[in-house]
Amino acid sequence: MADAAETPEELRNRVLALLLPHFCHDLNNAIGVVQGLSELASRKAVDSRDRERLLLLFEHASKAADDVTRIGEYAAVAVDGEEPTDVGDVARTAASVALSLFRTSGGELELRVGKGSHVVRTELRRLLQVLVVLLAAPYTAARGARAPHVARRMRLTVTRSGTRVVVRALHASRAPELETDTARTIAEGLVGLDARSSQRSLLGLTCRRIALPALS
Repeated sequence: MADAAETPEELRNRVLALLLPHFCHDLNNAIGVVQGLSELASRKAVDSRDRERLLLLFEHASKAADDVTRIGEYAAVAVDGEEPTDVGDVARTAASVALSLFRTSGGELELRVGKGSHVVRTELRRLLQVLVVLLAAPYTAARGARAPHVARRMRLTVTRSGTRVVVRALHASRAPELETDTARTIAEGLVGLDARSSQRSLLGLTCRRIALPALS
């Protein structure tokens, strides 16, 4: 994924650029809520000053949504496109990002990259997004008071299986709604990629598997 001469700062900037479209999408969803509620409230406001303030809020939210959309579109154009990608490198970067984002949850992650070639031809940005979602879901739930039963330990493995590179994430969970949402997000992220995704749960353990065709 990264050149051997790439500095930590360059790698950090590269990861931010890869994840930026995903973050922009989520931010725009939040801004959309502000737009909708402020517009609705302005219609029901009795006081003219309150109506003006709400309309001003709606105007600023609309401008922010346009700016975020432009940033996301620029980032997507800058980094989109298939290229030879080492899945092991992407997994290491995703693990670093996930632990950095959710280190306050006390989560533990074990990463194992097997022997052999793990190079595939894929869209680096989308694969990184999928792996970050894969790793972040248990940590996110562990931080919430509504899901204290979600384990904070995960094992991520990258192996070669015949003509496929296989990524497996194993963790303990008893939150069906979280598993469904995460599986849906991963499936959406893999649309258009030549990848196979599956998920199995047994005895409180959930295993997600993603297989991509290897280049050699």
